[in-house]
Amino acid sequence: MQTRSTSVATTHGHDSERRAEPRRGLDAAATFRERGRSRQDVNVTDLSPSGCRVSLKGALICGEHGWVTLPTLAPWSGAVAWRSEGEAGVAFDQPLHDAVAEMIAIRHGRD
Repeated sequence: MQTRSTSVATTHGHDSERRAEPRRGLDAAATFRERGRSRQDVNVTDLSPSGCRVSLKGALICGEHGWVTLPTLAPWSGAVAWRSEGEAGVAFDQPLHDAVAEMIAIRHGRD
């Protein structure tokens, strides 16, 4: 199995980090619901097949599992991988198919 690795600069305090796939910039309204909690509105600001970054007004618990409902997609499970003031990263439990991630990026991309 071949994996891709890309170094990407971030804006939340890290000089760089290793990612399996590059992320595409988005501006997409979505929701996130942690287990046992109500869903909250989020905005997906970047996306790759393996995860996404969301901006939000509320707080998410790092490590907590939940479901992201992206535009034109059924709820997709993942875990909160990191959080900072007003944003969080979600690592999907199962990656999105490349074609699905590309379709969402085309419809909602800002790149």
